Amino acid sequence: MTNVVAAENACAPRPVGEGEQTAADGQLTVIAGDCPPPADALPQLVTSEGMVPMSAGDNGATEQALLERLASRRTELQTYEQELAMRASLVDAAEKRIEERQATLQSIEDQIASLVEQRKQMEEGQFASIVSMYETMKPKDAAKIFDNLDMDVLFRVSKMMNPRKMAPILAEMSTARAQELTVRMASADADPLDSMTPDALAALPQIVGQ
Repeated sequence: MTNVVAAENACAPRPVGEGEQTAADGQLTVIAGDCPPPADALPQLVTSEGMVPMSAGDNGATEQALLERLASRRTELQTYEQELAMRASLVDAAEKRIEERQATLQSIEDQIASLVEQRKQMEEGQFASIVSMYETMKPKDAAKIFDNLDMDVLFRVSKMMNPRKMAPILAEMSTARAQELTVRMASADADPLDSMTPDALAALPQIVGQ
């Protein structure tokens, strides 16, 4: 056969003639009797150069290529596993450092709270001792000091003093000063002692009781 296209199509499947049996799902096809049976498609191997057909004699080379690819993949997985282990180790170390810092900060906060409480108690004791000294003074002498004392300090001292001790002192104070203190005590809410600053405490005269 000299026609190349006809030669290639000579063994192509052809539908059976009319009157012959047909399949339930379509037309039956036949191949000419003098044509060779169709061969199975050859498997192909993926390589760096592309798809390469595999022949029956390439089994050894194919197996070697597959083993090399598996070894390469195993190496990649091992490297990735090592990276993950390293990252997990870094995360654990960072969490440990954070916990240590939190413990250190908590310890510092506890120390500060303890020092603040100690200072508060010391200031309360100091203030109470100053109030006690004013209570032991003669009302006339205490009134002279109260007339010139800062009103904020005077107000707190007056709130701490026994009313029976404060009344004679208030009577000896100047009229304007006594009125100002009375209005302040009547209108102001009770001020906590811890709101008094160290400077205000230092402004209190250190008086020797009489």
